Amino acid sequence: FDLVKLYEVPDNKITVVHNGYDSHIFNVDEPPNKQILDAYKLKPESYILFLGTIQPRKNAIKLVQAFHLLKAGGYKGKLVIAGGIGWLADDTLEVIKESPETKDIILTGYISDEARKALYTYADVYVLPSLYEGFGVPAIEAMGCGAPVAVADNSSLPEVVGDAGLLFKAIDPADIARAVLEIKADRKSWVGKSLKRAKHFSWDKCAKDTLEVLKSC
Repeated sequence: FDLVKLYEVPDNKITVVHNGYDSHIFNVDEPPNKQILDAYKLKPESYILFLGTIQPRKNAIKLVQAFHLLKAGGYKGKLVIAGGIGWLADDTLEVIKESPETKDIILTGYISDEARKALYTYADVYVLPSLYEGFGVPAIEAMGCGAPVAVADNSSLPEVVGDAGLLFKAIDPADIARAVLEIKADRKSWVGKSLKRAKHFSWDKCAKDTLEVLKSC
């Protein structure tokens, strides 16, 4: 859509090849180490997870504001913001520090693949509130681990998650909170959708599709 709109490239000159993800790591075949949760004083299905570098584009501020609304409405869990500190992160970190729920917001910093798998697997909901994503690999990794996902309704994200994830308006904390509650109300169903959707993505498929495009040129 962006190629057509911004660069005026005709539809018939565009072929979409989706990214893959490492399904050897992010899967439900082998349960992750629950002791990783203990390190952050977490329990399964008792936290909302965001995973990504903290920077303005990732829009974590609106997620923190949505978390405030959820806590005001009775949510008992925590918010986990996992990932390294990126550029222009000061405003986000200040909002977290000043949040009435700051004691229930966990900043993990950069984490290993093993920790990512554990946090994905046991999350109540994985939320990706980005203002723009070129693809959004963490959403597929989360789905591969059986996490239900809610993502912003912009850029590539609706195409990536399809009907297996809930969409929300990235600039509206109330809508983010709405999506989280809607998933929690039928979590088991959304887990099934996540696992099914993740099967559409692999690096093998990405390579084969890319080769077909190159051969057709």
